Amino acid sequence: TTTPTAAPTASPTFDALGTTPDEGDGTSPNAVAVAVQPLNEQANSCCTAPGSVSFQGDAFGAVIVNAVPWPSPPGGFTLQLFARTQATGFAGGTLLSYGVDTGGTYTALVELRLTALGEPELYVAGAGTATSAITGLDDGNFHLIAATFTYGSPTTPVTFVVDGTGAGGLADADALGALVVPIAQGGDLVVGQSVHGTTSLLGPYADTSASFAGDVDEVMVFGSVITGAQQQALLDNCA
Repeated sequence: TTTPTAAPTASPTFDALGTTPDEGDGTSPNAVAVAVQPLNEQANSCCTAPGSVSFQGDAFGAVIVNAVPWPSPPGGFTLQLFARTQATGFAGGTLLSYGVDTGGTYTALVELRLTALGEPELYVAGAGTATSAITGLDDGNFHLIAATFTYGSPTTPVTFVVDGTGAGGLADADALGALVVPIAQGGDLVVGQSVHGTTSLLGPYADTSASFAGDVDEVMVFGSVITGAQQQALLDNCA
């Protein structure tokens, strides 16, 4: 495997902002994806993901989308991807990081992570960090991981769904602090590494302790809260 480098904004595998892909639930209208990166181009292969991007747990990540129109209140957003940790010795890491350049240094605003125990974790600047009670995702197998966030006060609901809502699926709910102001738009979306504190998206990144070791595929950011049924439909359609 090779160390991923920054991808151009208009990557051939990038579906233009504002597209409305069918999540697979057969309903209309479809959820609007504000950022889509099917890192694996082979149809119906997202569960086995032979074309996924591999990360070595070092100081490099992969830029997948620039100038993201991040979802604003009211409502919320959903982060969704397939991830597989390295088989042994996983120590946690950042799956997806959204941040903005603040005077030459990046500040992370939203991050989806896995802890050293294989727990999904969602960080939202201004609201805090929610850690799921779901564990064991560091087993070296691919998992569909989805985290939803709903703007609100006095708390902001967060849900985690792993491997859909059918047999074998897991779900958990948490809450963060109040957040009713928009998250800054126009930032960059990076896979496999945290943007926080870095000065260049080409790497090396500043926080090597946040590096992910494993594979990531089918990254999607939705400008709405995707239901468990929609997440299950996506899983069913890529079997």
